[in-house]
Order: sequence, then C-alpha cells, then structure tokens
Amino acid sequence: MSVYEAERNGILLTNDPAKIDLDAVCDLVERQYWGPSRVRRTTKAAFENSYSFVLLRGEELVGCIRVVTDFVTCAYIEDVIVDDSLRGQGVGQWMVREVMQCPDCAEQHRWLLMTVDAQSFYKKIGFHAPANPDWIMEYTQPYPTE
Repeated sequence: MSVYEAERNGILLTNDPAKIDLDAVCDLVERQYWGPSRVRRTTKAAFENSYSFVLLRGEELVGCIRVVTDFVTCAYIEDVIVDDSLRGQGVGQWMVREVMQCPDCAEQHRWLLMTVDAQSFYKKIGFHAPANPDWIMEYTQPYPTE
C-alpha cells in the first residue's frame, strides 16, 4: 500500500502511518454515539489492521475512515467520522470519495457499509440498498469489554 494524501481547504486526508495518532483516533471514536461500545485496544487494532485514513487540520485530528479490503473484489467502509465543526461542508463526502478513488482502491468491485442513520449521506455518494438483500448474512458477537 502506498501513502496517499489529498488536501481540501486546509484539511489533509492521509493514510501515512506516521501521521495517524491512534490515541487521538480512539478519543474521536469514543465521542461517537456508538463509540463507547468498544474498548480502546479494539479500536487501535481495527485501525492498525485496516486501510486507515485520517483528516488533519494542521496537527488536529478532525476525522477518520477505515476500509477492510482485499483491494480488488470487496471493501467494507467502517468508522467514518467527521468533526462537528466540519459537518455540512462536504468534507465527509469528499473524504469517502477520495478513499474510494485513491490508487490502491480504484479498481475495487464492491463497496459495502452499514449505517443506522446516514443513508441519505451515502446515497449522495452513490451507495444504495443491496439489489439482493437476502444474499447478505451476518454473524456477530459482543466486543471485548476489557
């Protein structure tokens, strides 16, 4: 995987591991309504084992996104966060599009994600309900608690 960076209005999107502060990412995740269900080591491991990006405004972490992928056939988007101060400015859509179009992901066949409340946001990017929802199955278990 190559380092990819893009800039928009003073906001840097980067997957450079040297610029990803996992403690700051954990802090950002913990502030989301779904964040407290994860312990920090789970979030750190998730970002370390995924194709992860952060949004930086100077040195300040203002967003993140990670992709679980084989880089060819299927990618799953997870942990999409944009700081409240940037919402409504198109930053989130820009971040998702940039990640989907970066050289390492540009040939991806299928992109998947799950969202409780952001369907209209993702529809603007081109996501839609699956054509065959009965093909999708899941198995879940609780996150570790310590």
